[in-house]
Amino acid sequence: MNQPPSCSRRLFLFLLAAIFVLVAGNAANAANAPYTVIAIVDGPRGSEFLEEPGRPHCPTLDGVLIPGGSFLPNFLAAGETKTLPGHAAILTGCEQPLANDGTERPSQPTLFEKLRKEKGLPITQTWLVGGKDKFLALGYSTHPDYGAAYQASTNATLRDDVSTYGVATQVLAQSPPPTLTVIAFSSVDLLGHAGDWPGYLSAITVVDSLLGELWSFIESDPVLGGNTNLFITSDHGRHLDSVGGFQEHGDTCDGCRRLPFVALGPDIKSGASSTKIRRQEDVETTVAYLMGLIQGPITSGFVMSEILVNPPVVSTEDTYGPRLPVAQPNPFRFTTRLVASQPMTSMEVFDIRGGQIYAVEKAPSRSWVWSGTSFSGAAVGAGLYWVRLNGPESNQIVRVTLLP
Repeated sequence: MNQPPSCSRRLFLFLLAAIFVLVAGNAANAANAPYTVIAIVDGPRGSEFLEEPGRPHCPTLDGVLIPGGSFLPNFLAAGETKTLPGHAAILTGCEQPLANDGTERPSQPTLFEKLRKEKGLPITQTWLVGGKDKFLALGYSTHPDYGAAYQASTNATLRDDVSTYGVATQVLAQSPPPTLTVIAFSSVDLLGHAGDWPGYLSAITVVDSLLGELWSFIESDPVLGGNTNLFITSDHGRHLDSVGGFQEHGDTCDGCRRLPFVALGPDIKSGASSTKIRRQEDVETTVAYLMGLIQGPITSGFVMSEILVNPPVVSTEDTYGPRLPVAQPNPFRFTTRLVASQPMTSMEVFDIRGGQIYAVEKAPSRSWVWSGTSFSGAAVGAGLYWVRLNGPESNQIVRVTLLP
């Protein structure tokens, strides 16, 4: 199957754009806000959070934070809808199907590690504060080029959100403030698992209030005020009532996959909203862009240009086209499974130079598998690849990373 000339041209333009963004990233972002806070609310279901009519349980988000920043209503979980995989996707920019009990670290480097290694920052400049002990597993990855030498400062133990907020503000008040602070609020998830419906709803209201207080704290601080971008999202949702109810989570139902996303700060558009589908790994990629980090192939996210005051000069995603909703695992070592939104009849794989290395046709199907091989059946090298699924009416494209 030959690649159409128009697609070759688009891929060539994408590669030029990607090279430009990578090379010019540091200079282009030098004037962006020097501080970033990522607040992750563990396990709220949209029907009681930002998707509920009138948003009665989150008045601060509804009345203050969303109007003052950017809101994305179609924000989705990247992979497994569990606590640590969700947090890891946000922090690494990759789907991370790791153990959910804290016994396994991410395989790909976190923002903490990338920031410390590239900028030469001390450990005190990156912080993870959380309300569960197992969050300690997210302080650094097992990636051979990063790891413990570039780990974050951590303070995570079982506690309520008010206590977590207290520790977080102490961290933010240090001099100088951390360049990156990640705060993981856990009460909503804990009370959901306990089956305590009134407590679960109350926890949502409490964390909503704390998010407002957090933004007020940031804006009133003489150093952080006007110099900090705040990102608010979740690791996962909860089951729909039709598939088990609010006590659990972990499948692909809309209750588990659909997540909140709000961002505020000097680099974020005010009063903006977009229906574009975004995913958890896009948080890491966007933060990395704003911080001027050089993103290599170790990410599967995209910069959320639609929320930024100064987006990339060329949007690589818009240049090349839409991606698939699911490629799992991604990154992968042996086999990745791709699921299209509609039946497709052929699959093509392209290397980073735009050369077609593999193609296959079969009866219309939404599910496809690539095992990291070329036309000859030989294994291809580690790196970044584009997989295109072609159908009678459209095609869909996903970027995947093959690990060594």
